[in-house]
Amino acid sequence: MSTKTIILILICLTFHPLLGGSQGLPRFNNNTDQESLLVFKSRITDDPLGVLETWNPSSSLCNWTGINCNVTKQRVTSINLENHGLVGTIAPHIGNLSFLSYLNLQNNSFSGSLPQEIGQLFRLRTLILASNRIRGTIPASLSLCSKLSYLDLSINRLEGTIPNELGALSELEDVSFMQNFLTGPIPSSFGNLSSLSNLILRSNSLKGPIPEGLGRLPFLINLQIGLNNISGEIPRSLFNSSSLIVIAMAVNRLT
Repeated sequence: MSTKTIILILICLTFHPLLGGSQGLPRFNNNTDQESLLVFKSRITDDPLGVLETWNPSSSLCNWTGINCNVTKQRVTSINLENHGLVGTIAPHIGNLSFLSYLNLQNNSFSGSLPQEIGQLFRLRTLILASNRIRGTIPASLSLCSKLSYLDLSINRLEGTIPNELGALSELEDVSFMQNFLTGPIPSSFGNLSSLSNLILRSNSLKGPIPEGLGRLPFLINLQIGLNNISGEIPRSLFNSSSLIVIAMAVNRLT
């Protein structure tokens, strides 16, 4: 047996566990969902209504308050904890809920930043985090949630610019970032959101011109960009739009 053959055999023995591919990759299942939700619960510092008392390993997670599951696979598909007065932060482990399509944490007191791991939720269709105390920037990783159709981050403390990458979300229908501290321009890529119906960006510190492409969106009916620092002329394309019903642009620097 040659020296080269012996070396090849040693390499194969060393890396054998990785040859199957799947053994080297994380495997998400019902147990992963339970562990992720328990970490989420551990980040809640106040639960005044006791809604998370049912979140206990002794019972099926599909019976926990606010949780819905896929019937056949028993994977978490929906989390609805709206209006419960919860105080805490959003754990990055939320990104391990690979079957999640609906997440609603509206009207609580969540603080901290939005975890980048939300971008791992490739089945996510609805994300509602309005009326909390979330800080930091809007993660560009949201653009990886290719099924996202409803995005509401309004009435928080978000800052920085709106990621241009969000223009890749071809199924996005409703967007609201109103009443935050966002700066910078309205991304020109939003002119690519061919499914968009409602774009609500009022009460921020956005600046720069109104993208011409917004007036060419075939389903846009509601455009609210008032109470910003937007400048320049109103694009002629908006006057030619056959779909627009509401246009709100007051308190800007339009010429």
